[in-house]
Amino acid sequence: MKKLTKCIAAALAAAIMTVSAAGTEAFALAPIYYTYTGWLNGDKTWVYCVNDIAVAGKNYEIDGILYSFAEDGSCTGKYSGWTKQDGVKRRYSEGLPYTGWLKNKDGSKKYCLDGYLVTGNFQIGNKIYSFGKDGIYTGKSKKPKFTASCESRISADMKKISVTVRHHGGKEDKEYITGEPTKMERWENGKWVDCIGEAAEYAVNDIAYVLGKSDGGFIDSAEVHFSPKVYMGIDYDMPLGYYRITVNYGESGNYLNTEKNLYAVFEVVPPLEIIMSEEVYVLDKHCVDIKANFKVNSERLKNLDGSEITANIFMCDEEGWYPETEIEDEPVPENENGEFPAWYEADWTGSIYKEGYNGGYKTVVKIGDEEYSKEFRVDWVKPREISSCSLKDGNVVVSFEIYNKLDKEIKVRTNITSMESKYRSVFLEEVPDAEPVYKTLKPKEETTVSFNISDVYDTSKLESGWYTIYIDGVGYVDFYLHDN
Repeated sequence: MKKLTKCIAAALAAAIMTVSAAGTEAFALAPIYYTYTGWLNGDKTWVYCVNDIAVAGKNYEIDGILYSFAEDGSCTGKYSGWTKQDGVKRRYSEGLPYTGWLKNKDGSKKYCLDGYLVTGNFQIGNKIYSFGKDGIYTGKSKKPKFTASCESRISADMKKISVTVRHHGGKEDKEYITGEPTKMERWENGKWVDCIGEAAEYAVNDIAYVLGKSDGGFIDSAEVHFSPKVYMGIDYDMPLGYYRITVNYGESGNYLNTEKNLYAVFEVVPPLEIIMSEEVYVLDKHCVDIKANFKVNSERLKNLDGSEITANIFMCDEEGWYPETEIEDEPVPENENGEFPAWYEADWTGSIYKEGYNGGYKTVVKIGDEEYSKEFRVDWVKPREISSCSLKDGNVVVSFEIYNKLDKEIKVRTNITSMESKYRSVFLEEVPDAEPVYKTLKPKEETTVSFNISDVYDTSKLESGWYTIYIDGVGYVDFYLHDN
């Protein structure tokens, strides 16, 4: 498999120089107003703008992830905790609505479905758990005689859902009947809401099934079917989220008086999901390795030929989204079994040298006329200039700070690669290759790096003014040469 490599030449940090009350230089976030919608990569944090205004002092959802933003607009990370809207609480973990058990400090437990607390009786696995009106587990649970279940994740374009109704046995010598599903509901704001559709014939089979002891034998399960899009009266993909299908059962011969409901809960997911392997950042030679995981949930897409599927990377600036490279979309290769691969990597190289660029990207997968995308950010270790230099000095030394804003230890290469006059567009010779010099930074660690420019350039031939120096693995930094 090939590697997808993006070469980053330079990027503009969302930070400005300000003057403190003491008269010393300090760094602060840029003002609230920007010229585009998207992420801005600052010295020590990210900023996100919507309609030219930075999100500040609240939680905000971006591409399905809930982020927290401080009052100054700095992103403090993916949100974990409770939110409240219209009086309804919702639990998040790492930016996503949480599904699973929660344990309170007093030892009591609750259960969340898509971030909302469940109440009453709720099936988890093959057991029915009882929850109070406050969502606290009562401690009562039982393995029911009957359960209904289906695939836990179902593609939004699915035409038919198979539901298994299972009889778990018992001492009673009775015969039960179950038929086609009766309705479908969606989980919204912590409540089940009817999916209203006008279609009359939504069940694939309109027959009854016998369960339990019958004719001297025992039938423990039956498979019933449901057409969700027909039931909802739609010809497009189902909205994403959690749903449940209701199936009735009751004693044979006395069905109307013994009828009970069973529920099969499932999550509707996109036909194709793009999952970025991790937050990526410049590590060496200004390059970023980007890897995307394409998870195919749709049976329809799994049967497509690989040549019908292409992928590309787009970047965002103040003018909108456009392809980051000039090459054609590359077809996604098939694996040995002729199927869509779990991981897709390709060789894409291209320069991103664009003044004012701030780091917004998205991976776009095209399948015929359909398009699926996933936004992601490119992190880098942005240097900050902390000194100017005098041409009269025998040795012209440029010093700057680098800060690791990531939550992991990183190792960055700090060799100078080239230098240019910032406003005269005079490009000086590239620095000859040298033994790599690395700096290891722990999370949130800051360090100072210094270069003696006189070692690689004849500084006596330089004029005063602003210069840009490019550092392999870090980015670039501006500094001023003065002649006094």
